Amino acid sequence: MADLWHRVLGPGAWAGAALAMACCSTQAPAATPAASSSPPAQMAGTHGTVSFVSQRVGWVVAPHARRHNTDIYKSVDGGLTWTRWGSLSAPAELVKASDSAVILMPVDSSHQASQLEYSSDGSHWQERRLPFPLDGVPGVYGTQFLDDMRHGWITQEAYAGGPDDFSRTTDGGRTWTTLARLNYSNGGSTPFFWSATDGAMTLLEGKGSSLMRTSDGGGTWHEVQVPAVDLQKDLGLDGNVVRVEPESPVMFDGATGLLPRRLNPTDGRQNPGLNQVVYVSRTVDGGEHWSGSRLVRLPTAGGVTFLSDVRWVLSSQSSIYTTNDAGATWHRAEGLDPTLQRGYPVPASLAGSGGMVATLTYSVGDIEWMVMTTDAGTHWSPVPLPDIREAAELVV
Repeated sequence: MADLWHRVLGPGAWAGAALAMACCSTQAPAATPAASSSPPAQMAGTHGTVSFVSQRVGWVVAPHARRHNTDIYKSVDGGLTWTRWGSLSAPAELVKASDSAVILMPVDSSHQASQLEYSSDGSHWQERRLPFPLDGVPGVYGTQFLDDMRHGWITQEAYAGGPDDFSRTTDGGRTWTTLARLNYSNGGSTPFFWSATDGAMTLLEGKGSSLMRTSDGGGTWHEVQVPAVDLQKDLGLDGNVVRVEPESPVMFDGATGLLPRRLNPTDGRQNPGLNQVVYVSRTVDGGEHWSGSRLVRLPTAGGVTFLSDVRWVLSSQSSIYTTNDAGATWHRAEGLDPTLQRGYPVPASLAGSGGMVATLTYSVGDIEWMVMTTDAGTHWSPVPLPDIREAAELVV
């Protein structure tokens, strides 16, 4: 892998670290469906959140606002069949899923929340309170749990422009410790963790940005340097009108990762050409140091998912592209039915570790279709989903 990066980027030492890969879940906008206890599995679309945690185990979490409950469906055969695994007596959003358990966050009509609900059998639920009082508070965001479902973090939105409270749990949400107050008045990303101790976040400052790193679970933060870019030389752009903004780092293990950086105009004007380029830096020491700042030209505008440091997937409204050489060359993916590609794409989501299995969905209000790859994006095949939308029209 390192040799390939040296060939693509030129000589020079790689150092630094990146953030963990996000969990493989895709959420459609809220709707109001009802569902039978055993909906038929077909490529007809579904409502709610779809999350595959491995090639075989997947979940659909479908909140029903009018019935004030949430139904949870599970598949153990890659989506070929689905059964209703359980139900929660409140509309809720998926926070985390494993092979055998889920953590949900019940929300009201304003998407405010005061607790989490954990279940390992779908019938019995354990209430786990959040660390914030909600009277007059806008809400919570940035909720993340690791795969162990014990270590988690959450941020509470503060009043008008004030700093936000950031808290951590090490026992699955039974108890919380408030760690810091984070100031997002200028923008940035919420903290993201790839281990119980290591994480990162970005903060925007004027026309620039900074990458912050923690090695104690979010208790303290320090800025890490990222390689400079030469917009004038690379693209003929003025650095005063275009800002290079880091996205969340992507971590493949405890040491190796990538830091993608997108371009955004500082004056708010749209520039479609900026959507077809991305700068990528690499780390091999867990994010303390980053090396290289390579400009990658994309075959079309879309969302890039990094399955490994060299295997990437680009999803657009009309096509899926893959690269196995860190963006040097791109190829159209195989096995896709163009008639199913309706709606808007959600960037591909990694399913488990290894970087070979991922899912991709397109949405029009609800999730219209899903496909899965088991060879890092080269070939894709349909995943049947439980059709739980039609009955919604009968609910009054």
